[in-house]
Amino acid sequence: MRVTAAGTFSEAKSLISSHPPTLLVAAIRLGMYNGLHLVVRAKAVMPEMAALVTSAVHDSGLQADAEAVGATFVVKPISEREFLAAILQTLFRRDPQAGPIRAPFERRSGDRRALNESFTPERRTSDRRRLLQFVAPQFRVISRTGSLPG
Repeated sequence: MRVTAAGTFSEAKSLISSHPPTLLVAAIRLGMYNGLHLVVRAKAVMPEMAALVTSAVHDSGLQADAEAVGATFVVKPISEREFLAAILQTLFRRDPQAGPIRAPFERRSGDRRALNESFTPERRTSDRRRLLQFVAPQFRVISRTGSLPG
């Protein structure tokens, strides 16, 4: 897996143009722009690209906007396990027969509840390294911070 980080919206735009990602991970807040602006621009060039946007608060309007542009919406803080599951779900549901895009996690009363509990990766593991080895050969990830949470 190749992770490329961008500190600003314009830097991310440039990186997306020069190194098209398989998955775009962006924060909702990106200065005067937001992660959805970045997703819309990237999908205009690469409609098949998977996208995941993160937010510190659950906002049903932002979630609906994310789903409308084909992005998964996750609320931070998010555990490493939930984050990796959201990445896998986002990447593998690009199949047109996989059904409508739904946000994998929702924040309510300070805890997490899976909205789509039917997601199970082919290879179950709690070991992050083995899961990354399973995902890494197939995908490139661009994230705002360049690292996984945790």
